[in-house]
Parts: sequence; structure tokens; C-alpha cells
Amino acid sequence: MMTEAPARILLCCENLAEMGPIALALAEKSILTLVRGVRELTPLLAECRYQIITLCVRKQTEETLSILRQMIKLSPQACIVLVNGRPNQELLHEAFRLGIKDFFPAPVNQTLLIERIEHLLSSA
Repeated sequence: MMTEAPARILLCCENLAEMGPIALALAEKSILTLVRGVRELTPLLAECRYQIITLCVRKQTEETLSILRQMIKLSPQACIVLVNGRPNQELLHEAFRLGIKDFFPAPVNQTLLIERIEHLLSSA
């Protein structure tokens, strides 16, 4: 009997303390990779397929969109959840146009983010 492989989740956040409880909640059910900052994203996305990517950044609109474009290019199949402390209409419109699945303002409601990631995993 084949068992389903655990989901791969990538949490990328400049403030790892903010993602700690989220990482603990998701680690039981998935293969979890936690990285600090966006510099480590490209090699990780090039070498592994993730079902869910949560990007938590406090960058300006153009820099955030540039990161999202690169992520989608390297992992077009991934469900991306964006957490951003500087949301504006331009960022939200373009991010959803690019294909993100959800958005949370920072500081993030950790319980809701965990529920949303679990929902995305169950519907993948």
C-alpha cells in the first residue's frame, strides 16, 4: 500500500520569531523548510518542489513584486501566500494577478495563516 508523501512547505520570513509558532504547527504534517530572508530562495526553489510557499516580507511594492515573479518562474505549481507589512492596492492587485493564493497583512494572525495553509494543502 502506497502512502501519500508529506507536503513540502517553504516559509520565508525576515523575522523568524514571527514564524516560529506557525512552523511548529505545520511541521507535524509536512516537510518544512524555514529560511530567513529572500536571498536563500532561488537555490531552494531550483532544487525542490514546494506545494505551499509563504513569503513574509516588509519590502516596498516593486521589490516584493520582483521576488514574487522570480518565485512563480521557479515554482509555477506552488500555492503562494504573501504576508506583507506595507500592503497597497497596486501590490495586492499585481500579486493576485501574478497568481498568489492569499494575502495577510503583517503582523500576521498566526491562527488564521495556519488554517489557510492547511486548507490549501487539503485542496491541492
